[in-house]
Amino acid sequence: MEGGRELWSLEGHTSWVWGVALSADGRRAISGSFDKTLKVWDVESGRELWTLKGHTNWVLAVALSADGRRVVSGSEDKTLKVWDVESGHELCTLEGHKTGVLFVAVSADGQRAVSSSFWANKLKVWDVENGRELWTLEGHSGRVDAVAVSADGKWAVFGGRG
Repeated sequence: MEGGRELWSLEGHTSWVWGVALSADGRRAISGSFDKTLKVWDVESGRELWTLKGHTNWVLAVALSADGRRVVSGSEDKTLKVWDVESGHELCTLEGHKTGVLFVAVSADGQRAVSSSFWANKLKVWDVENGRELWTLEGHSGRVDAVAVSADGKWAVFGGRG
């Protein structure tokens, strides 16, 4: 960003890229696509490291833990998947949304994820370690269109219509 010029064009998806995340150290980028995959990129070289396959529909949301070890993806297939960034392996699938998952945020330590789905006015809080839904947070009068988690994982903020 300092030089104001493009360094790389990361190419490899076969359809639209809908979600991206960048590791805190700037070494890895993760992209999620309508081609149902995520790709892990080495930012310095522009090289694709892994293609993460497992979703059965569009990947719409991507969030990365602060340590860059885990990525959580949300999909039109109504699931979230937790991935190990270094190996490219799927760690678990989080199920419980009634519609496609549009937003996801991960706590800095990678232990918790917060997600929302299409037209929902609530959030789900997940224990990423064991793949369990912990809570459903309700109270928003309209649909949720944005979500963030504090660095310490104690707070979730969401906003949207209504």
